[in-house]
Amino acid sequence: MIVEYNRPETIEGALKLLARKTPKTLPLGGGTVLSHGMPDNYAVVDLQNLKLNNIEADGQLIQIGALVTLTQLLEFSGLPVSFREVIKREANHNIRNQASLAGTIVGSDGKSSLTGALLAVDARLIWEPGKKKVGIGNWLSVRRNWNDGLLITGVEFSLIPNLEFTCVSRTPFEQPLVYVAAGKWLSGRTRLVIGEWGSAPILVLDGPNADGADRAVQIACSQLPPSTQNEYITVTAKTLIDRILEIHS
Repeated sequence: MIVEYNRPETIEGALKLLARKTPKTLPLGGGTVLSHGMPDNYAVVDLQNLKLNNIEADGQLIQIGALVTLTQLLEFSGLPVSFREVIKREANHNIRNQASLAGTIVGSDGKSSLTGALLAVDARLIWEPGKKKVGIGNWLSVRRNWNDGLLITGVEFSLIPNLEFTCVSRTPFEQPLVYVAAGKWLSGRTRLVIGEWGSAPILVLDGPNADGADRAVQIACSQLPPSTQNEYITVTAKTLIDRILEIHS
């Protein structure tokens, strides 16, 4: 349960609170993650006064504040069209109105279409202190033991790569059962991401082109936990990869 509520006026003030050993202190954005409850007592740092809700598109780079809601991002005119389906599949209308971008990423699992799309375009998380920019894939790989930053203040990614997203789901704009997100640069560089299982989407390929995609999918799916659905997931992922690559060809 929440034992202490704080609402600092500066990032420095927020960092000072988040750095405390006791009580355990967590950032509070839209509240959709913390609203699910925690196993022990903790304090919260409400980030509403820190002006982290702006979106800027400057040439080939888009920077999104950590507290930008999914609805705000969806309605931003400079957002690539391919991201709009991804956001709609991430959460329903009511959740999109409340959920922040950073909170969505931090609370995401392997089914998160938005986290997978950001991974496909090699997005970077901006961490304080120090305004450190960390690739989202690097963070996802160590997220449970992350100790190189206290607070995500923003997310940025290049608008150069083209994002393609395809999935299998029970109904339109429902969270996918299996999906593939692909980022492709003009140079031919291709990043392929599969989303379905585990704590995070899986980057299965990042290369100068799409060569070896089928083998990469097979290796990734071989790491699935034992399940009767493994064969279905593997076959579906390969089919979606083929569809994505046909789109890019």
